[in-house]
Amino acid sequence: MGTTIKKNAQGYGYRYTDISEIHEWLEQNNLCYYQYVEAIDGNDYIMTVPIISGEVQEPRRGCRIIGASLNGKSNPAQEQGAAITYARRYSLLMAFGLATVDDD
Repeated sequence: MGTTIKKNAQGYGYRYTDISEIHEWLEQNNLCYYQYVEAIDGNDYIMTVPIISGEVQEPRRGCRIIGASLNGKSNPAQEQGAAITYARRYSLLMAFGLATVDDD
């Protein structure tokens, strides 16, 4: 599709595209999807199933979900949630061939 989506959220020293921004673009283009986690060779991956013109497409393997760290002062549940959200967001961009402004 070759579409660029703006980065609309601020992290710790970086900007990123929030999932809601991706959802808005998908809705405007009559596209939808669902995602699930699949274990492949001992790693968990986000799988995205695009639905285009009402037709369910083949699942597309996206990002591997990295595990939460149990070291340090941070909350492992929050770290795991952040890892899943990150994997979902970038898997979604990949599944639909989308890029973000200043994509890195």
